[in-house]
Amino acid sequence: MTIDLKGVICQELDKDMKRFFAGLEARTVYLQNLKVFEEKVPGTDLSMIKYGLFKIQDYHAEMGRYEDPTQQPMFFAKGELAKPKIAWANTSSDVIPIKVDTDQAILDFYIEIIKRICKPGEQKDQYGETTNTDVINILTLYERINGLGRFVAEAKIQEDPNRLIMYGDKLRNNLVRKGREDEVYASVREVFKTHNLGNDETADWFTKTMINKTLDVEVSYIDLTRSYPRELISAPQSRPEYTRTGIGFGQEGKSGNSDLCWGNR
Repeated sequence: MTIDLKGVICQELDKDMKRFFAGLEARTVYLQNLKVFEEKVPGTDLSMIKYGLFKIQDYHAEMGRYEDPTQQPMFFAKGELAKPKIAWANTSSDVIPIKVDTDQAILDFYIEIIKRICKPGEQKDQYGETTNTDVINILTLYERINGLGRFVAEAKIQEDPNRLIMYGDKLRNNLVRKGREDEVYASVREVFKTHNLGNDETADWFTKTMINKTLDVEVSYIDLTRSYPRELISAPQSRPEYTRTGIGFGQEGKSGNSDLCWGNR
């Protein structure tokens, strides 16, 4: 089954980024409150943030989310989480169910975002709301970069199987659709202004980091899955034509009408 990169995947990328920007705007109401990333919850070895991540993903596990082999929890193995109480129909996907470990890198990225968009300081009576907002934002960012990044990588392999025999910089450069960096950076600047998230310098840093971290996932996924059997065509397909969208670390197929397609480069 061919992955619908231009349709369904782009729609999911859009939803994730719209939720994420709204969540970041909500987070700017509070101070940085960086201690929630460090201080341990009594009786555990987990920071407030990691404890929150465990709790919400434990619930997701009970609801059967991780029975889908393409779904990967953040910071915890599936066996550490609750057993599912709901049985879902078997799902199939061309995405190979392999873990691409970006957990700490994504958390570090999020902490740096907070440092750039929130006022410095600690206010302990805000820790509950801060942690709740942060956990949701972190999981959204994780799903955007890691979860959907693996789908994007597999779609790009289907688009051109020769990517399986590319390595290093050649592979990384081949995964990027060039020619619209100026448009992407300008669009993200507008989003940052709309959500009161910072100046152009902050927006540009965010855009560059998102591009690089998404590429990290795509490259790692391909490196880790080269030896897996795939039913691919013997010759690479020509790339489909793309139209430009308002935001996207790439382009979207003509069938789409997306504003926030981040990752389909």
